[in-house]
Amino acid sequence: MKQNFSPLPSGVWPPALTAFTPSGELDLPGNRALFEWYASAGVDGLFVSCLTGELNCLSIDEILQLNRLAVETAAGRFPVVGGVMPAAPTPETIAADVLRLAETGVAASVVLVSQLAAPEEDDDRLLANADRLLKLTGDLPLGLYECPKPYHRLLREKTLAELAATGRFVFFKDTCCDIGRIRERIRLVRGTPLRLFNANAATLLDSFRAGAGGYCGVGANYYPELFRLLWAHRDSEQAKKLQQFIATNDAMADLGRAYPVSAKYMAQLHRLPLSLRCRITERTIGDGDRQTLRQLGADAERLIRRFSANAVMETA
Repeated sequence: MKQNFSPLPSGVWPPALTAFTPSGELDLPGNRALFEWYASAGVDGLFVSCLTGELNCLSIDEILQLNRLAVETAAGRFPVVGGVMPAAPTPETIAADVLRLAETGVAASVVLVSQLAAPEEDDDRLLANADRLLKLTGDLPLGLYECPKPYHRLLREKTLAELAATGRFVFFKDTCCDIGRIRERIRLVRGTPLRLFNANAATLLDSFRAGAGGYCGVGANYYPELFRLLWAHRDSEQAKKLQQFIATNDAMADLGRAYPVSAKYMAQLHRLPLSLRCRITERTIGDGDRQTLRQLGADAERLIRRFSANAVMETA
């Protein structure tokens, strides 16, 4: 096994929202403010141009703009990884986007697992396509994402281990939502540069304690500080209270698939200059939804203050 790269920082990696103007264009000032907000929350890294960021509605030029802006705004405070999603995915088209994205300064270019093989193709074909991709991208660091689009493909554990053993993959966004599989995946990639970032709120604390690299899920767009506390205090008994709040409110935050509109409204509550415009959905949120999100934000803020105060007292 070649170990070409140092592991990425562990911790909280929000899947970044993408800000659009009310007319649907990229809102560069809004995105800069958003990236700065992530930085102020103390995130450990950022996943730009992912499904949360409406990757399937972005052109490659927009992907490059966003990632370049994120890297500039981060200014070395945390690393950025970015996703690519060619309309006609082949190892060659994916590689072409990876090569362009690498020029923006991202720490890794993230490849969608579902673009490495068609639904009817087995993992042998996926591995063959991955091998071709590796050859076409020199020694660039890469990531893997079990993205639900264009279809939800989960890696077999043996396949993940083979990809990790190449030494080229440093980031893995896990969406299996199965703590048994997550534990096995963590065991299999140990000793490689690849870090597993769990996207699932229900299994989060257990995955942290099992050795996951951190969290990369939608909740980090509502109250990233809460996840930072969970990560920092993952070995404490008090962490169970944070986990309970996170798991209980995960579905409420989604508001019946109103995400990412709901997360953009929460960003407005944090005084970010974002419109609610999304390309991925035309859904809006009503007054009742807004009240739910305001209450959720207030409850999270109280929990953050209370937990932080108790943590200070325990260490005094």
